[in-house]
Amino acid sequence: MKEGWYGDEYRILFEGKEIEARGLDYNLANYLPGHTLLGLVAWDNFIVREDKTGRLYKVLTLPMRPQYREPWDADLEAMKPHLERDARYTRKIKWYVDPVVFGGDPEPGENMIWIPHKEHVEAVLYWNNIFDNMAPSATPKK
Repeated sequence: MKEGWYGDEYRILFEGKEIEARGLDYNLANYLPGHTLLGLVAWDNFIVREDKTGRLYKVLTLPMRPQYREPWDADLEAMKPHLERDARYTRKIKWYVDPVVFGGDPEPGENMIWIPHKEHVEAVLYWNNIFDNMAPSATPKK
């Protein structure tokens, strides 16, 4: 894993066998079939590659759904050597105690915490399951 600032965004890029392992951890095949998980950008978005086309996308970690993906034009290999490590965030991911999609405050403050990757996996799976069980008419807030 390589991580650090690239411009004004913090990026976490998975490498080698870690790519497949993280995809399995986050159950990506269930939420984004036909995609490979490559990392995170700005903590709130996964970086995924569509297997069929090779195109890169950013997609929300919650809700992790194809309709919320956005094309992302980046050269991940070229950016790796330019990531500026920041000890304050190494091996941590920002998370909202009350997720923004459910009305939580997106501003820095009491609703924002920093959790290790393992807890991030658990939170993403837990809250995406909650989202799955919401009424079909419910839509996330932007």
